[in-house]
Amino acid sequence: MKRNQTEIDSMVQKLSDLKKTLPQYSFFGDNNWEAIDEQMHVIKNDIDQDEIYEGNHDDNVENAAISAYQWLNGEIEEDEFI
Repeated sequence: MKRNQTEIDSMVQKLSDLKKTLPQYSFFGDNNWEAIDEQMHVIKNDIDQDEIYEGNHDDNVENAAISAYQWLNGEIEEDEFI
């Protein structure tokens, strides 16, 4: 079942807070901030899977966006998402 607006607002805040604590790049060179920004974009704008795959993102960002889509649609829980 799709998340309600309260859940969405809460998750966007959690992601925003997480972004403040993570370095921009991981040990492997992945851009953590871009991945979080994309997750927030998917959640706020109810982006569908086709739009995610059409973007020109690296695997890390695409996987983050897919997780956001799955969370938004109730396919995974918060602990699997963040």
